[in-house]
Amino acid sequence: MKGRKRLPGDERRAQILKAATRVFADRHYRSSTLGHIAREAGVSEALICKHFTTKKQLFIATIDATGSYLNNALEAMTAETDKTPLEMLREAFLFYFDYLNHDRGTARMIFQVSSELDDKDVRDALRAILRRTSRTIRRALVLGQDRGIVRSDIDLDSVTWLIVGCYQVLALMKEVDGESAWKESTLSGFITPILEPRYVRRLKAFTNGGERPVRSGSAGAPRDGRPA
Repeated sequence: MKGRKRLPGDERRAQILKAATRVFADRHYRSSTLGHIAREAGVSEALICKHFTTKKQLFIATIDATGSYLNNALEAMTAETDKTPLEMLREAFLFYFDYLNHDRGTARMIFQVSSELDDKDVRDALRAILRRTSRTIRRALVLGQDRGIVRSDIDLDSVTWLIVGCYQVLALMKEVDGESAWKESTLSGFITPILEPRYVRRLKAFTNGGERPVRSGSAGAPRDGRPA
């Protein structure tokens, strides 16, 4: 520890968050200790406690950091109104699946958070993230209805939450099948039911042009700024 490089507070906090996310993913939240995280981060437990007073506070901070990163990316992708909502959704799904490919343990962390929802603080943290996500997706769906791309007879709230749920399904697919889980037909299967018929035909025509799995190192993969 003596040779540890001095970092500004924000950088040190980010370093601890990355280490904590890896440890929670590998060992599970309940069996992880601040000592495990300190060793992973290359710092002392005392230094961790200067930034996070308890393990639970650190766990919630990893949830907030990951959720903020993903929501910021989703909002940036859907802010460009020259794109069609279909393009927005496709880009968002591809980004998320590539993120799962590049960040060790993220999929496992998603399910760990779900398993801790009996804790009100964890539940509140996840609720805030998912509400922000759902607002962004709902805006894209409304835009799609205005442009005649998304069916006008769907229940927007229900479909919004179904799409949010698709992100957890992708995490499960990644854990079970690895990188080969994603193909263009995966996206088609998720969103075809909400599209107007003429766009279903377009999407199927595009899908039939080739089944392109997303691979690690592919263009558009998240690089700098990832929380873990």
